[in-house]
Amino acid sequence: PAATVLTTIAHLASAQRDHVVFSGGEPPLHPELPRFIAHARACGFATVEIQTNGVRASDRAYAAALVAAGLTKATVSLHSMDPATSDAITRMPGAFHRTVAGLHNFAELGVETQLAHVISKDNYQALPAFTTAMLAEFAGPGRRLSVCFAIAQRISDLVPRWVLPTFTEIRPFVRGALDACGARGGGYGGPIGQGGYPPRVLS
Repeated sequence: PAATVLTTIAHLASAQRDHVVFSGGEPPLHPELPRFIAHARACGFATVEIQTNGVRASDRAYAAALVAAGLTKATVSLHSMDPATSDAITRMPGAFHRTVAGLHNFAELGVETQLAHVISKDNYQALPAFTTAMLAEFAGPGRRLSVCFAIAQRISDLVPRWVLPTFTEIRPFVRGALDACGARGGGYGGPIGQGGYPPRVLS
């Protein structure tokens, strides 16, 4: 309920006002997201972020409404540069082109834009090509690519093996992605986030 969200935002602001994130689920599905963003800014949060698939933001007017409300950062999920593979991973037919349009809209509207790319069995071999394509498509100030690693729900003991590549499998492809960054003069940090892959996986 909207009242619960508004109260929670105010409560969070009493502890810190650096950064608040709307996640989910898919935050843009809530009809009052612009109101929540505006409330967060009114409560004094310096960074107001949404984590999203970017589909609704393909509507430039909607993306602009979020920015007008006070959105400062968007983390958008995209898991392949091949439309068919992307739609298969997300199980959202036709979503790929809308997600890419949403990324462009956020970036062009001055929002700090982070692309979240989750590695799985379905896409890890394309990581170098994906990184190269992202550098060509989205490189610029206030834009970054975050590579994360999936966590499989243990519906059965087989699920992790179906979903998660091993350290040995991903190593050459992560190296290739880092080489792509180096070739373009792009910087990169250590592998952090979901999955717990340690830095020594690259050594």
